[in-house]
Amino acid sequence: MDNSNRDGLNAMEVHQNLSLSFEQNEINEDMEVPLFVQRTRGSSNPIPFYSQNITNQPLCMYKVPARPAPESTSAEPRPSTVALRRSWPSDNWQSYGATIRERNAVMFNNGLMSDVSFNVGPKESCQKIPAHKYVLATGSSVFYAMFYGELAENSSAIDIPDVEPFAFLTLLRYLYSDETDLNEDNVLSTLYAAKKYLVPHLARACVEFLEQNLSASNVCTLLTQSHLFEDADLLDRCWKVIDAQAELALASESFLEVDHVTLQGILDRETLNVKELVLFNALCHWAEKNATAESFDRPQRTCDKS
Repeated sequence: MDNSNRDGLNAMEVHQNLSLSFEQNEINEDMEVPLFVQRTRGSSNPIPFYSQNITNQPLCMYKVPARPAPESTSAEPRPSTVALRRSWPSDNWQSYGATIRERNAVMFNNGLMSDVSFNVGPKESCQKIPAHKYVLATGSSVFYAMFYGELAENSSAIDIPDVEPFAFLTLLRYLYSDETDLNEDNVLSTLYAAKKYLVPHLARACVEFLEQNLSASNVCTLLTQSHLFEDADLLDRCWKVIDAQAELALASESFLEVDHVTLQGILDRETLNVKELVLFNALCHWAEKNATAESFDRPQRTCDKS
């Protein structure tokens, strides 16, 4: 038998042996297998590529990879860089961060090397938060103008009474580590802070969070806020939810908290999917909730709920 026939026979035998081994799950990590790189025309049998020498040994060999271990369903989520740095020793912490993002996160809400501080929140509940001008200026044009512009602040302590402390910390966390720690309690305040300091990517993350968690129970609150933030996408989503689920939205607690502008906008809608009596009763409840002695007397009887 010539070499070509012998090679073809070897290829067929190898193929059959491998197929049998795969079926019987007998291949292990140390088994060497020829690297098949071509097939004969009109045949399903793979042919190993041999080197052009008298030994006729396969040119390439590889090892069958080990089967991946099943993923654990109880694995804990990867800790954030901010949480991770708390476990680093205080000395030589620079050696524990593999990336600039990890090392930069060490400085978040840290007085070490801080060159500016903020008194955040109303005066009665103000919180002092340390920061670093360089980090803030590279993430926000507002902070850049505040620290390095023509009208730069000379004070080392800056008052920010109109932002909630937890929202400002969420903003700083993003600027220091690119992490967005959003939840239902801080997302609106964080969106306000992101808009104020022109951090568009964080603002977009807030809007996406709100859109994903939009429902009939909170749509009226978000509708009011979207007017304040002038976010067209969020505003459009809110109107679609109100049109489709008007009865549920008008019965929610958030409807009782809307301002006059938002209320007028709802009443002007011609696409509300709601009966007139339901809309009338909801308006009566809003009036009772928001009535003041200066505007008009509280009605003596409640509106019919039937």
